[in-house]
Amino acid sequence: MLAEAVFDLIFCVSAFHHFADKQESLARPAQTLGSSGMLAIIGMDPHTGQDNWGLHHYFEGTREADLARYPSAESVQNWMTEAGLVDVMSGIAYRIVYSLTGWEVLQPPFLQTGVTSQLALLTKKAYTAGLERTKADLLQAEKAGRPLEFAVDVSLALVTGRAP
Repeated sequence: MLAEAVFDLIFCVSAFHHFADKQESLARPAQTLGSSGMLAIIGMDPHTGQDNWGLHHYFEGTREADLARYPSAESVQNWMTEAGLVDVMSGIAYRIVYSLTGWEVLQPPFLQTGVTSQLALLTKKAYTAGLERTKADLLQAEKAGRPLEFAVDVSLALVTGRAP
């Protein structure tokens, strides 16, 4: 058991969506922060509708799973406030933007199952179907003489709160 009021900073990066009871998991960090200590959580927020990730397009169910697993930044802010934190705010910590062109999307490690939890959660059948959809679009684009771009434009939200 951790003592109360001992940490200046608790930092959670790309892990909060794995917590079973997200709201409850914020209560203990709020208690273990020292005076004016900060809790900072960084993770995807697919609820904004602003992200464009080819993975969601080609691998059925990944977007829906992300919407279920990742809480919105607004929800995290509300939970932090309910846990007693103050000066709770959110913003964008980082934006991942790039694209892969043509067949390079199939080069390791990009679409390997262990690279993202989105792919790791798929059944073998769903993963294979996503790869086949990707290959079919690559072939179609190649026949049309145009490159297929696999977009990655994902924002990572940052939500912070301070101990009173």
